[in-house]
Amino acid sequence: MKTLFFIPFILLLSLSCSKEEPRYTPLELYDVAIKCDKSIEQLRLNDLNRPLCKNYPEGCVQEYVFRYKIRLVEMAVIMYQTPELAKKAAKELNQYYVRNWVFDEIKGEPVLEDYVTKCFGAVNPQ
Repeated sequence: MKTLFFIPFILLLSLSCSKEEPRYTPLELYDVAIKCDKSIEQLRLNDLNRPLCKNYPEGCVQEYVFRYKIRLVEMAVIMYQTPELAKKAAKELNQYYVRNWVFDEIKGEPVLEDYVTKCFGAVNPQ
């Protein structure tokens, strides 16, 4: 009788042990950004300043591509389908990423590098 109880219990434990990497929703990402520096702006996108997924590695989610402005400097903020794809894209682009997001146009901009590393813990996988 005890074994009948333990079999479902062990199966349940094995199913709940799957490790899924944490992700940010667009709102969570912006919430972290604004808590770190209230002067940050999410810019309105138009055809001239909109980052396009066709210009980025596989996994980019076009509906969640933004531009942020921090301390008078702009950056592209791109959501990826998975953290693994974001890391791969950041490495290919030589840019920064955190969870499932890539920060583009950061490299060589000290203000932006400082912001994304301190506020998000973003890293450049190079």
